[in-house]
Amino acid sequence: MRPRIIIKVMDMLQRQTLSKMIKLAVVMIFFITTTSFVKQDEIITISQQDLIDLRSTNNIEEYDSSVIKVNDPISSEKYKNQVRCIRDFMIDNHVYYEAQNIDEITNSYNKLLNDSQNKTVLDLSLDLMKVISKYKQGHVSLNAVYTARPSVVIQKINGKYYIIGTTDKYKNLIGSEVISINNIKIKDVLDRLEDYAIGENESLRNCTKNSFLNNHEILKKENVMTETKNIYELKTGDKIIKLDIPFEESKDFIVSKLKINGRKTDLLKYNQKTDKNEEYNITKPLSYPVDVNRLHYIETKENNLILRYNSCTENDNYKIEKFTKDVCDKLDNNNFSNIIIDLRYNSGGNSSYIFDIYRKMLAYQRANPKTKIKVLVSDETYSAAGDCALLFVKNFHNVEVIGKDSGFPVLTSAGNVEGLYTRDTYIGINYCTTVFRQHYEYVDSYLFNYMNFDFDRNTMTPDFHAEKSYADYMIGNDPAMNYALREEGNSSLLDKIKGLFN
Repeated sequence: MRPRIIIKVMDMLQRQTLSKMIKLAVVMIFFITTTSFVKQDEIITISQQDLIDLRSTNNIEEYDSSVIKVNDPISSEKYKNQVRCIRDFMIDNHVYYEAQNIDEITNSYNKLLNDSQNKTVLDLSLDLMKVISKYKQGHVSLNAVYTARPSVVIQKINGKYYIIGTTDKYKNLIGSEVISINNIKIKDVLDRLEDYAIGENESLRNCTKNSFLNNHEILKKENVMTETKNIYELKTGDKIIKLDIPFEESKDFIVSKLKINGRKTDLLKYNQKTDKNEEYNITKPLSYPVDVNRLHYIETKENNLILRYNSCTENDNYKIEKFTKDVCDKLDNNNFSNIIIDLRYNSGGNSSYIFDIYRKMLAYQRANPKTKIKVLVSDETYSAAGDCALLFVKNFHNVEVIGKDSGFPVLTSAGNVEGLYTRDTYIGINYCTTVFRQHYEYVDSYLFNYMNFDFDRNTMTPDFHAEKSYADYMIGNDPAMNYALREEGNSSLLDKIKGLFN
């Protein structure tokens, strides 16, 4: 009988254990599915293929439009759920440069959870912008929502800040230099915007800060502007004047989903509804040296070939295959002294698009070793455009970099950009899945002398700094291109010595 009793006891214990395991499994399944449901309920991820298709076609339609009430209250629960979901999603899916950065950013998210009362959609957007800034990655960004548009548009030109666009009422102010806002000097205003800036280096972060000078919500949040009075101190000609210039309340802020080639996607487009008669008066130079509306095209000036590579993308009107063929045909049928690659307006796209042109140019310079390569960069040069600049600087000889400090980093960068947005509040966030690290020790030091690489500031620095003044801007003068096209003459020391005896 004892063996049977033991068997029965063991059988009973096994059934109890199995029952506990089943209950535990049910609890775990419930926890996992409900946790996943919360994430999916608060975050909608964007298909990578949709992003690729968006960049390669003009066949785009809007559907399922909604008005975003950015000043409407958001419940504490909703606020915290969306913050948690973004925090956890980024930890699980985004790549970080350094492990310690994860703790700093996570703590920033957690601080928001302790201050979730009396919030609006706008508050959520601005709070998240400050956290996104801490990633210190140019690809990690947030599409801010807003409620007002400026009566004057400010742009930085050669270290100063000018009004380059206005509503009708203030069109006489176009060209005025902005000295201060509400008695806060522009430099100090920019310091207050640092917590919202993105980028791996100071160059790109300054570029993003400059754009925030036209963002009423951020300026108000940082106590630069108020609802009632905003005094701009302006220099117009030789006079200093002070004017109260309000931000105008916007029409509806609309978000729409997009159809790509007739196919519905979860991609979003943001629109600020305005009337046609409310369009800005914009500064119009006498001529535009670069047509930035064209993704890529070529020019020839005497014995110089100029590649205007404004975007590492293509669409129905601008195919990279045609651009590549145009470049190759020119190289096959001409002998150029200089090949100039203009990347100043290129914020990225697909890094591989330049490879066929790069290989053709490499073969061309080997056959024509006196041909010089000029690479033009700026603080707007970023992402795949940075990969392009690095490719040419590291692998060609007779290379000269012209322009401004680059927006792209020269050490570590993140790529393969993907997107998400929050349900109902429509706050869009870009994140990355891959880290790229430069391995300079593998580069031929005969060609590559590191002179254009500022590792401390993590930027590519030009051999010749060239930036437009406001006068250059107005007459369509391009100092960087002028320098690239300069007549250099014979730079050979041996030939110069020979010339002394002739």
